[in-house]
Amino acid sequence: MRHLLAAYDLSRDRLYGHLKPRKRRGEFLVFLRYLRTLYPPGVRLGLVLDSYSHTEQASMIRRYIASRNRNTRDHRLGKIINRANVA
Repeated sequence: MRHLLAAYDLSRDRLYGHLKPRKRRGEFLVFLRYLRTLYPPGVRLGLVLDSYSHTEQASMIRRYIASRNRNTRDHRLGKIINRANVA
């Protein structure tokens, strides 16, 4: 079992993710401390916690995060993100 700890920076339109073998309070707090080193306390971040158990799925998630961050100016992707931000 692997766990994805992820954060989405609304102002920069960036995703950050760490894969961990466990998802307990300690791992979560370490991830939050890492985020705070990147941004001042006033910056609003959306946090996502998800778990999965397949190597292929982990690879797809990493590729999606990298691809999404490379294509932040893509208009089709922007429309999808804007719809998700409204919900």
